[in-house]
Amino acid sequence: MSGKWQSYLLIGLVLLLVSSASGCKTHTQEDSDVGQWDKAIIDLTKAIDSGEVSADIYASRAMAYNEKGMYDLAISDCEKARELDPLVKLDSSLARAYVKRGEYNAQFIDGAPWDDEDKQDFEESISAYTMAIKLDPKLAEAYKGRADCYVAFYEEDGDFGDRYDYHLCISDFTQAIALDPTNADYYRGRARAYDMGGDYDREVIDLTQAIDFDPTNTGYYLSRGLAYKDMGSYDSAVADLTTAIELDPADGFAYEIRCEVYLAKGNYDLAISDCTVAISLELSRDPDSWWLYYLYSARGDAYTAKGSYDLAIKDYTTSIEGDPAEGWYKSRALAYLKKGDYEMAIADSSQAINIYSEYDEAFWIRGQAYMALGQNDKAVSDFQQCLALSESMEQYNNQLWERNEQVREWILALESANGV
Repeated sequence: MSGKWQSYLLIGLVLLLVSSASGCKTHTQEDSDVGQWDKAIIDLTKAIDSGEVSADIYASRAMAYNEKGMYDLAISDCEKARELDPLVKLDSSLARAYVKRGEYNAQFIDGAPWDDEDKQDFEESISAYTMAIKLDPKLAEAYKGRADCYVAFYEEDGDFGDRYDYHLCISDFTQAIALDPTNADYYRGRARAYDMGGDYDREVIDLTQAIDFDPTNTGYYLSRGLAYKDMGSYDSAVADLTTAIELDPADGFAYEIRCEVYLAKGNYDLAISDCTVAISLELSRDPDSWWLYYLYSARGDAYTAKGSYDLAIKDYTTSIEGDPAEGWYKSRALAYLKKGDYEMAIADSSQAINIYSEYDEAFWIRGQAYMALGQNDKAVSDFQQCLALSESMEQYNNQLWERNEQVREWILALESANGV
């Protein structure tokens, strides 16, 4: 038995060495190699079936499976080899199988919502990519894959916590770039990670590098436009979003983001025009899309800013009919407030509060409506609730601080009017 086992093992190993040492091959040679790998698998399997197994046999068959693209079987043999001998030497080419395993698990991390299954897929993906890096520390795609998992984890969970530091993500993308410095997608990946940390300057630098390598990629211009928007560099944002639209005129998202930028710049007619185009594109693509309700609401915001309150109310109503969310009610309440229809403003802001009891902005709107109607006690109560819900966030948002300062002035004036 022992001699027979050794014969099978020897044949299998020789076939593997011949296949892996072939270098550049013609199609005929490649077909021959496939046959050699098949023969190696057969012979190594016979050795295993003989009953005298070792870590080296499984490691060798794993290599053959890997060369044939049978990655699950390759990993299974790798794990068996490591069980038999934790110090077994695995060929660096097996890193490819672990990358494929990482990609497979990563596709199931849907985060809708982030649950235990997502966390398990995340852990398994990280483990696979980490093993790939251990086998081949120069495999750029393994670092990129692991970094993408970190990004997915952060975007869905909102916090890396104690175990996964944000800088691990940046580090992996940086290592991938060092190994493959002309890969535009790696720069885009690191830019996405910088965006998570609010480091928009570095995000723009990386996106600019990505654009230099791939100047026709719509997504890169769209991402840089978003970064410029977050930085408040609105002219630069418009320029990038315009380029994205020129590259892909059917991209409704680019129109919607440019609408937001125009709205921030006070260009209300241009904002309305862009949102109208986005609505038209989405209607033709998917008339039942939830995003349509968001687009109508975004156009409603532009109409409200312009002072076209009836048109704004019409758009918000369309959003509410499709998805009765608190945000749409709050927005329509604001339009009613600005129009002077205080009863309707109270009704809509009350509905927003019924859906989400900690909606500080809804209390702010309803308080103003009560104040306009002379119902000072109710106004003071709403304003105080608005402050209670939002005061802890003032230090992070200058506009919120300014709003709350105005609310405090209103409270003092109303209490003074009531003789308090």
